[in-house]
Amino acid sequence: MDLRTVDRTLARVQQVSGLAFSSFSALHLGGHLLASFSFSLADTALFASRVFYQNPVVEPLVVGASLVVHIGSSLARVVIRTRNIKKLNSRLEKDKLENSAEKMERTNAAEEVVKKPAQTAAQRELQFHRLSGYVLTALVGVHVLATRITPLKVLPDTSIIDLTFVTHSLRADWTAPLFYPYYIILGTAGIYHTAFGIQQALSSMKLMRKRVNPGTWTTALLVSAGIMTLAILGIAGIFEDVPIPLASKWHDLTEVMPLVAMGKL
Repeated sequence: MDLRTVDRTLARVQQVSGLAFSSFSALHLGGHLLASFSFSLADTALFASRVFYQNPVVEPLVVGASLVVHIGSSLARVVIRTRNIKKLNSRLEKDKLENSAEKMERTNAAEEVVKKPAQTAAQRELQFHRLSGYVLTALVGVHVLATRITPLKVLPDTSIIDLTFVTHSLRADWTAPLFYPYYIILGTAGIYHTAFGIQQALSSMKLMRKRVNPGTWTTALLVSAGIMTLAILGIAGIFEDVPIPLASKWHDLTEVMPLVAMGKL
């Protein structure tokens, strides 16, 4: 099986696993965005959506397994893409050494295309999608540790966790400067990657025929950053008073997180 066939297969796996995971990410992020209007509304949405994505079957298969498969297939495609570019650059370099000066000029031009592709709006938006994927891959482990693994290890009942857990991290003196940009970047990347990925997957599967005009996704990225920032400000209690009745419990949970990460708890 040649690399192109492998890449096409991986692309389909990537699309299907991404669509499966988006059933979680769309609900999760969509609920958080409601905090722009009302904290209690966002909190209610969080508890309501958990009925689906924390189901004993859905969580490990639809959420957990699809995430692992999606990241794995995506990284495999990155490796293939990198190898293809290296092979093409190597071939171009060989042409430069073996062919005439005239052909060398054409080869140099081709090499520039490989190394520095013209950034049309569509290409730039695809690059944004890939970059958002890298950001999410880097941050998702920490997020799962903090919001799911640690509570499961420490709390007798994880259903008590609400959005004030996030509020607490945004108000603590030493964590607030870190968590504001962390949540905004994570949320913005999540919204863009989910929305762009759904559209691309459905188009590839011939389930969506309407084209998205170049530049639309750039606007969507900017809007995502704006509404995510508003949501985080809402969760922090900037727009309304948000009491944290379980603040001491959230503090204790944060304290033991490093122990859970090191496998000592």
